[in-house]
Amino acid sequence: MGLLTGHGIKQWYPHLIKPIFTPPNFVFPIIWTVLYSMMAVALALLWQSKTAKKKRAFLCFGVQLFLNFIWSFLFFYLESPGIAFFDIVLLWIFIVLTIGAMWRHTHWGSYLLLPYLAWVSYAVYINFFIWSNN
Repeated sequence: MGLLTGHGIKQWYPHLIKPIFTPPNFVFPIIWTVLYSMMAVALALLWQSKTAKKKRAFLCFGVQLFLNFIWSFLFFYLESPGIAFFDIVLLWIFIVLTIGAMWRHTHWGSYLLLPYLAWVSYAVYINFFIWSNN
């Protein structure tokens, strides 16, 4: 994905009007490493759960992961914060659905996704701000 988004990150993104409290660029890979690690543990807990009928939880997890993946492409490669905003709102909804679907199978797995939901909530605001101010 970095090959597709690198130009947008280096050439386009720095010139956008962003909220004053937008984190510096070096923060993003650190936070995403932590969040993806927590997501992996949550998924492993779901996988190891002894409960039945986990298909919905796996499906929600897969959809939110796909929406997460394409957000960078939409925002940085296509340089389209408007389309990316609709994607990130869907992402937020599917994170909530994933947390709810996982709850039946692993409470800890659901808890591990809460920081992800918080970060994406923050990202929704930043995305909306950029879309409406550029």
